[in-house]
Amino acid sequence: MKRKVAVVGGGLAGILSSLWLSEQGDEVYLYEEKEERDYSVNCGETLADVDDSRTLLPGIYENHIRNELSGVEYKIGDNSYKMSLHMTVLDRKEWQLELIDLAKSKDVNVSFGEKGRPYEFNNSYDLVVDARGSFRRENRDYAKAIYVICGGDFDPNKMILFNRECLAGYYWVIPYSKDIANIGYGGEKEENISLGDLRNLFNQVGVSNSDIVERGGGLLDYTYGDKLYQEGKKRDLVYENFPPVVEVGDAAGLVSPLTGIGINGAIKSAKLLSQNIGNLQRYQRKIYDTMGKTLSRSTKMAYIRKNNFSKFEDIIKILDGTKLPETWKKTFLLKHPIKAMRLGKELGSFEYRKKLI
Repeated sequence: MKRKVAVVGGGLAGILSSLWLSEQGDEVYLYEEKEERDYSVNCGETLADVDDSRTLLPGIYENHIRNELSGVEYKIGDNSYKMSLHMTVLDRKEWQLELIDLAKSKDVNVSFGEKGRPYEFNNSYDLVVDARGSFRRENRDYAKAIYVICGGDFDPNKMILFNRECLAGYYWVIPYSKDIANIGYGGEKEENISLGDLRNLFNQVGVSNSDIVERGGGLLDYTYGDKLYQEGKKRDLVYENFPPVVEVGDAAGLVSPLTGIGINGAIKSAKLLSQNIGNLQRYQRKIYDTMGKTLSRSTKMAYIRKNNFSKFEDIIKILDGTKLPETWKKTFLLKHPIKAMRLGKELGSFEYRKKLI
């Protein structure tokens, strides 16, 4: 059955939803509120190989690789802990603009400078996809982040996460090369974060204000994992209006408060929507099946970082020297039985704080 679909938001989740829905025969209209000349992306621009998200992407992302990283270094106070993790640093703006061109070539109707609210679309559409990203909404928890792109002297092979005692408490350094990096700061919504908060980090990574070439920031919606962990409930992603509204990507709260990473949630939710558009309740179940436990675990770690910082460091210390993608797999127990037992002791059960409803 051919459907007429409105996708609101031209970020990664919105573009991929439009592209994949159009490829399977739906009539798709993509609305992006910014003018094309003002189009921008505010993020760390890193795709981490923690799941199969990369395999779902059109191959053109390879045209926009800034750097390939092999590891992440957690800094806690004066201590450092290193783990293996392959990450690709992308020029997200240019990549997403090329994806928009690809979507147009697949008959997606793209409109820039169109600010629409998903619940205001009329019944000429069969479905509205809310892909507006993270923004302030009533009764939603979110984090805030700012970043700068600046020159300096960086290790081009690893991302650095400086952790602090807070739910979304981290600074990041993501090198584009040995001479330039994306440096950012995450904080809770109650915090009044600004560029001044990054200056505490500049001396440690060899940056001065004169080296800054770009700055930006935004919100991080982590409510999906937070609701699972705190309440044992799945967050609604489908709203039976007329037409129905379904959320994808950051709009669905699929961001980790532990690291601020949302790109994997954007990719996987867009793909799952295209595969289950005929049954939106199944789409919700698939989101939970593929991402629920991972997001809940990362949320649990973020709360440990906030409420028991010494325990958080003990857990990171256990993971020192390991491959991060293996941490939650059975192979981790086989390869690192002592570490696995210590990790289980520190984290306790991987069940949600409350029994899942």
